[in-house]
Amino acid sequence: MQDSDLNHISIGLNRENFIKEIFEKEFNASIKLCAAALEMAPNYLRDLIFTPTRGAGNKTLSHIYRYCKRTNKNPERYIFVKK
Repeated sequence: MQDSDLNHISIGLNRENFIKEIFEKEFNASIKLCAAALEMAPNYLRDLIFTPTRGAGNKTLSHIYRYCKRTNKNPERYIFVKK
């Protein structure tokens, strides 16, 4: 990858996969339990899930990434990189 390619990278949350595979399946759609497992504030997680226009910042994506690594999930299912 060239340096100029790095200027055009964006990362984000695959909201659909996250909601279906982690939030609903693993935590039975419990904001409190999911937020605790991700080590983030429940109010922020609620906004992230129920406000489709809200994007996930680097800190949130880091929490999701670390959760995936701790639980042996592929973080690429939930975090995307666009070039």
